[in-house]
Amino acid sequence: MWCASALSQSIWTNPITDANPSAFNPFTIGDIVDPNITVSGIGRGSGIGANAGSNRYNANGWDTGTLDANAYFEFTLTPSPGCTIDFTSFVYTGQASGSGPSNFAFRSSLDGFTANIGTPTAGGTTISLAAAAYQGVGSAITFRLYGWGASASTGTWSINDFTFNGTINCGGCGGLDTEPTDEVTDDGPIPACTSGEINWTIGTDAEKVIVVFSTSPITWTPTDATDYNYGDTPTAGVTVIYDGTGGNVGVSGLNQGTTYYYAIYEYNGTVSNCEENFLVGGITGSFTTLTGCTQSYIQSINYNACSAAEGTDEIIFVQIGDSDVNVDEIVIDLPNSIWCNNGCGSNIILNNQAHLDDLNALAGCVPDLFVYCDPIPAGSSLMIFTGNPPSYVVDYSANCTGQQYCAIFLDNADITGNYSNTSTSAKTTTIDFGNGDVSSATYVPADGLCNCDGASANFDENGNLIEYVQNTSCVYPLAINIRSLTGHNENQHNVIEWKTSGDNTAILFEVESSSTGEFWNVIAEINAERAMNFSNSYFVIDENVEGSFTYYRLALYDANGNKTHSNIISVERESISTYYQNGKLTIGFAEMPNHAYTVNIYDLRGSLIYSAPAHNNMTIPWIEKGMFIIEIPEKNTRQKLITQ
Repeated sequence: MWCASALSQSIWTNPITDANPSAFNPFTIGDIVDPNITVSGIGRGSGIGANAGSNRYNANGWDTGTLDANAYFEFTLTPSPGCTIDFTSFVYTGQASGSGPSNFAFRSSLDGFTANIGTPTAGGTTISLAAAAYQGVGSAITFRLYGWGASASTGTWSINDFTFNGTINCGGCGGLDTEPTDEVTDDGPIPACTSGEINWTIGTDAEKVIVVFSTSPITWTPTDATDYNYGDTPTAGVTVIYDGTGGNVGVSGLNQGTTYYYAIYEYNGTVSNCEENFLVGGITGSFTTLTGCTQSYIQSINYNACSAAEGTDEIIFVQIGDSDVNVDEIVIDLPNSIWCNNGCGSNIILNNQAHLDDLNALAGCVPDLFVYCDPIPAGSSLMIFTGNPPSYVVDYSANCTGQQYCAIFLDNADITGNYSNTSTSAKTTTIDFGNGDVSSATYVPADGLCNCDGASANFDENGNLIEYVQNTSCVYPLAINIRSLTGHNENQHNVIEWKTSGDNTAILFEVESSSTGEFWNVIAEINAERAMNFSNSYFVIDENVEGSFTYYRLALYDANGNKTHSNIISVERESISTYYQNGKLTIGFAEMPNHAYTVNIYDLRGSLIYSAPAHNNMTIPWIEKGMFIIEIPEKNTRQKLITQ
């Protein structure tokens, strides 16, 4: 494999032998090029025109009185990655007609085509490129040969042949490795709720693969002799998530019910930015993350501690979702500090068994109420104590229901509060659970009930503030909590759905509705599931819907006789009409939908089988038979569709 030569030699030459070379711009036929550079061919600027002539690159239009920045012949040379060019000279022969140009200049892109190089002539010459500026050139360089002063616009000048002399130095790079011939095999992705796994089998004659990932279909392809590493973004919206010899890669931090795209390219070559030779094509694929999954989220923040030691006595209450959580993968970002076991210095997360023993002894529950967990099991409840140790032991004896709570501690002895009790500025806590789940919760202290011990803010699983409360006697609430409250319109009825945590202390839910959001009526009573289940789901159908909007909230009654209200939601009534005939489905709307609306169609297994932007009286080719669900997600609207 050619690499470098100690002797100056031709690195690009063209004898220009063709019936009419000027018919091409650029002209590349007959280029003889060193394998470690690429070239443009000889071209011409926009200020001159092609002029027929055999065995020469001929042009007219040289009749300006001074140098015209657009009247030139042009040559571009680009070294391969890892290589540089040491130029020696540019040699050419040419000829001009009697009315052709009489003045000439040779310049380069290194200074923006400003300084003249050598003394070119109409008939040709040798121009030295031995100056330091033309040594060790590691990126594309363009040379232009200008002409002007012709006595007529029809006057011509041509380049009959040319040669660039020099050496190419590749620093030990032997050029591209052999391209693989056996394509990588896609073994199929495995989607999860907020993550996915991509699997493949590498070709028999390939050494490595790169995997790229995007939220849009991937059309980008890799460039030979280029090293792509994890985290690189070779083009907008495309990220390298793997570079190696293995057969799978996991990606996390995804959104539920979202389609993601990937591409896998295999290559040979181990010398970085030199030998990489990618198999043209590669394979592309996609997967859609699951829906209906429960994610870990911040449920409550006790931001006003029940002591003067604010920094060590604040508490964060968390509900863990469908996946286990490893303590070493958690990152807790408080308003004034970050805590984790990898990369946070001395701000680590740990166990304080002595404090847990004191809590359990005072509570007297069987089994123990609090345990240190690692990993933290899916579906469990987690208390994060912000001090090690907290300054006092709270009496939780009223919470002996048989349920256990996981607990972890921040290794913090600073009594300066992590939160504010009175500020008018928003305070945000974000927890990355390391399994793809990330939860953020924001409150404004001045909006709370009071500047009082036990002041807390409660949130739903989407990070929405539900309410501000004060925990009586600073006993942190371990009872029922709302994970989420949602509603949608379906077949002219409103469906209200909610999920809860810790239902073992709940007695009853009342579903309340209002047309104004001020005056409320109870439309349903639902008994709570009292089983030891960390997460339960409920729904109610309101068949008496009037007006365009209806407001809903829940009243919650626990085993201790306490009543609390949930946040308020609104549901908009929307009319969808459907008409199916001769393999076509037409969907109409009571009002022209906004361009941001989407039409989704699901089968009875919940699989998304069609999705497109909505427009009025849209017609869809449809050959599927059976019952389906049409959804407008932006409007929380669903309707049944039956085709036969």
